[in-house]
Amino acid sequence: MAQEGLDGPLEFLTRHPIPRERAFVFLSESTAREVLEFDPPIEHSVSQFLRKMSQNQEGMAVTLKELTEMHFGRSRAAILPLVDIRYAHRKDETYAYLSGMAVLKNGKLAGTLNETEAWGAMWLRNRLDKTTLTVRSPDGTGFVSLQLKKAGFALRPRIEDGRWSLEVRIETKAEIAENTSKLDLSSPDHLGRVERAAEEEMDGILRQTLRKTLKELNADIFHFADAFYRKYPKEWSRNRDRLDDLYRNVDVDVRTVVLIIRS
Repeated sequence: MAQEGLDGPLEFLTRHPIPRERAFVFLSESTAREVLEFDPPIEHSVSQFLRKMSQNQEGMAVTLKELTEMHFGRSRAAILPLVDIRYAHRKDETYAYLSGMAVLKNGKLAGTLNETEAWGAMWLRNRLDKTTLTVRSPDGTGFVSLQLKKAGFALRPRIEDGRWSLEVRIETKAEIAENTSKLDLSSPDHLGRVERAAEEEMDGILRQTLRKTLKELNADIFHFADAFYRKYPKEWSRNRDRLDDLYRNVDVDVRTVVLIIRS
């Protein structure tokens, strides 16, 4: 269905009185019948299982209302959690899981994001309030896991000499969740080194996500169109027919700041 287009199904779902706007929407490479016939070992039904799973992975849940707003928005791009089924010889060992996110453009499937890229997309969409990030310790002796909490998010569009660019600034406060390295995290110097490592890791993930969505899939799932429209409505209206080329070549400067407040 996603390959053929969602215009008709979405119009039907939004006009029909029974489907609720707060219902969660998923996309699966398996057929709908295969997903609905899945018997989860914990929850009473597959719908409850999928709802809990998407809510536990913060930022990945998408409601019918949100999908409709994305689909008919200025970017005409949307994102949906991708459900996959891992089959086993025994039925009770078969399970469903969220394998990433599906990217839709103009109502059709444009491509998919893996779990790491989906994590980056949630940050760039300002949908994450807290999450866990694990980085290799700067001394190479182990790993440090951080519990990140959003402290600030800013999206600044700019048009100069006909060139479109964006500055994305993400600030997070972090707590040490686990340390398997030999670093003494009671030392401010060691904490600073971990902060820099976390910033570099986040920067890499966010840039990878931007390359995949803007350069390869040419889909603006981050509401960049809204940001440009609010600040430059005339320029956006004049260029609305060539937005695909503009977004493919837009310069995005990502800046992340990680501050460890408790170790």
